[in-house]
Amino acid sequence: MSQPNDKAKALRGRNALALFDKGKDTWNETIHQYSRIDFSGLDFNSDPNRSASFDNYIFPAPASFRGTLFDAADVSFCNTHFAQGPVLFDKAEFGEGTVDFSGTRFEGAGLSFMEARFGNGDVRFDGCHFSDGDVDFGGARFGRGTVSLTNAQFGYGDVDFSDVHFGDGSFDLAGAKFGKGSVNFVETRFGDGNVDFSNTHFGDGNTFFNKAQFGNGNIYFDRALFSNGVVAFGAVNFADGNVSFHSGEFSESVVSFMDAVFGSGNIDFGEANFHNCGIHFNNTDFGQGDVSFIKADLNTSELHLDNTVSNGKPFTLPERSSVKSRFIRKSADLFRQIVNSSDRSKP
Repeated sequence: MSQPNDKAKALRGRNALALFDKGKDTWNETIHQYSRIDFSGLDFNSDPNRSASFDNYIFPAPASFRGTLFDAADVSFCNTHFAQGPVLFDKAEFGEGTVDFSGTRFEGAGLSFMEARFGNGDVRFDGCHFSDGDVDFGGARFGRGTVSLTNAQFGYGDVDFSDVHFGDGSFDLAGAKFGKGSVNFVETRFGDGNVDFSNTHFGDGNTFFNKAQFGNGNIYFDRALFSNGVVAFGAVNFADGNVSFHSGEFSESVVSFMDAVFGSGNIDFGEANFHNCGIHFNNTDFGQGDVSFIKADLNTSELHLDNTVSNGKPFTLPERSSVKSRFIRKSADLFRQIVNSSDRSKP
């Protein structure tokens, strides 16, 4: 088998399709001789008998599907191994069937689905492993199907879902784990399906949901873990579903819901634990639902409720002790990051 530094030729166009059509075994036996794999701009419907299934295929070199047309009923990359990046699906177009990347491993220098277009079928990235490169879905558009990344494992790179539009199917990131990079859902639009971030670990990077818009489904951040950075929900519109951060864990972070607007659903921070946090609900409108902080641990954090309202009336919590001066200084520094990020579509 040729070593990576000995590779000299690219597999592209009709030749790439021809090798793909020979099946997984032939592909995996011969693909290592190529330095790059390029399906850019190809139409997988050019052969009506072709099935767009890359299940268990190996990609040992950088791969591009930029602008590729996948109008087949279903598209599957289950348990595919992309051993080297970057892997590019920018502006790829998927049809109305299911798109399934469950169990896929993306290694190397990053993954991009920027401005990709998905149809109305379900889209699954369940159990995917993303390496330490950046993962970018910026500007992607999804249809009415469920979008699921349950138990996905992200590396140390940044993860970007900014300006993504989801349809009215549910969005499920439950159990996912992020690394040290930032996580961006800035100006993301969710539909009316439920949104689930339960048991998600957001890692040690900053997390931005600034100016995101949620639909009327329920929103779950139950037992989600945020630590060591900025957690920004500034100017978010939560619409009329219930919003739950029940038993969430916030540690050594600045948490901001400044200018956020909630609707008629209930809001639950019950049993949430805020450890050494600066918590900002300045100018937040909790809407018309019930607001609960029952058994929430706020004793080591500093809470700001300036101009906060619920049901049209000022919202208050019992007075508590403030945090140590060393964290107030840290809080001020991180708070400036929130303010600076609010004017940018991508912080």
